[in-house]
Amino acid sequence: MAAKTDQPIAQPSMKKSLQQPRTKWWPILVLSIVSISEGTCVSFPGIVQPQLTKAAPGELSLTTEEVSILNSLFHMGLVMAACPSLPLQTIMGQRIVIVLGICLNVSAWLAITLTKKIWVLCLARFAQGMCLNTGGPSITTYLVETAHKNNRGWQTGTQYLSRSIGLLVPAITTTANLSWRQTGIVCCVLSLVPIIGILLLPDSPRWLMTRGRNTEAQKALKYFRGECSEIESEYKEIVSQALKEGQGDICHQTSMLFRAPTRRTLSLLFVTASTIYFGGSNLVITYMVPIMQRAKITTDPYLTSIVFFLTRTLGATMSVCLSHRLKRKPLIIVGLISISLSHGMISLYFFLQRFGISDISWMPIAAIIIMLFSDGIGCTGYYTLEGELLPLSCRTIGVLSLKCAGGMSAVLNMMTYEQTIVALEMDGAFLLYGALSAIAPFIIIFCLQETHGVSLEELTVSVSQNDNTVKTKTLNI
Repeated sequence: MAAKTDQPIAQPSMKKSLQQPRTKWWPILVLSIVSISEGTCVSFPGIVQPQLTKAAPGELSLTTEEVSILNSLFHMGLVMAACPSLPLQTIMGQRIVIVLGICLNVSAWLAITLTKKIWVLCLARFAQGMCLNTGGPSITTYLVETAHKNNRGWQTGTQYLSRSIGLLVPAITTTANLSWRQTGIVCCVLSLVPIIGILLLPDSPRWLMTRGRNTEAQKALKYFRGECSEIESEYKEIVSQALKEGQGDICHQTSMLFRAPTRRTLSLLFVTASTIYFGGSNLVITYMVPIMQRAKITTDPYLTSIVFFLTRTLGATMSVCLSHRLKRKPLIIVGLISISLSHGMISLYFFLQRFGISDISWMPIAAIIIMLFSDGIGCTGYYTLEGELLPLSCRTIGVLSLKCAGGMSAVLNMMTYEQTIVALEMDGAFLLYGALSAIAPFIIIFCLQETHGVSLEELTVSVSQNDNTVKTKTLNI
């Protein structure tokens, strides 16, 4: 009798083991290398600017105004990338678009390292901006759609961590006494590394479902969850959501984007992204060395840049480690508020400089360290949040629209940076950036919902319910 009662006890544990998803490390590793190469594009002009403006005889030389135009063209490329990226992602999927972005990036690096004409350099930086807004949103969408709901935060966060590591590459190579052209060659080689690995990955199962390729979607889901994992319940949710929202062509995505629930969420994310790109750490990263020179910091600016970017990497690492245990919103809110306060600290330093107060050279260094550390903590989760809150039917066009909003905000920032300093001086300018940075955390606190541990399909239903609740309260008032 005892043998008969003991026999079925092992079955529940077997069922439980089948439900545990296994993390696929190969896609994370390959996409991390892509994100590292994207990070090099962001920090490159700010690090090599002294070499470009004080070039040797016979070498390409730029004025400060031309460097500002160069940075603006990069962010204009971010905006213009949406035009080709949207139809390509819809038709070919995120994986192929990432490969096309890598090829464009490699071509741009080759042009940068070989040219002796300013217009070619400008065109190459514009192309790199397009590459960043082609590959970046595709990577985010791909990881959001393929990661399990319990692992989505840290898996997507690894890409922001990798981009933070990429910021270090130009600073390290410049410290090793490499010229800006040699630094470009290093970045070009790094960009080539992950192409084969990406081609070996399957497409996103959710994107495959929008194209009506159900069998391939099931196989892809099995790949990402592991052969021994139970995928039927998740697969049924994906099928149900795809049938409810319809096929994912461009016209359908655009119409779904302007539905009441999605429209409200997108508007909130639109304002948040614009303030983060305009008033966040983006300006400090781009003009890292010139800002330190204006602050009259006597330490080596390149070594200091490495320390600064290491702190952002440390912040992103901490965010990735904590995102598995903590909810998404608290980390984002703390990070964005700290960025705003850091701008205020830089503003205070330049204000005190007017009165000849000495022994405060530590203030801008401490402020930038806090800012970049907070950027690593807060923005790692925010860029995950963008993809999570948008429904499957319009996630591609929604994420691209947000990147365009951020790109336009960054272009406005770059184009007006020198004029803002002239009009408001350094203390007034950074006070303005700090005030704008304070808008984003309040939107996230009061208007956006928590996404940690919730499936994408459940989030879509929840956003619709929240919108109906807001409408009901408005009518009652």
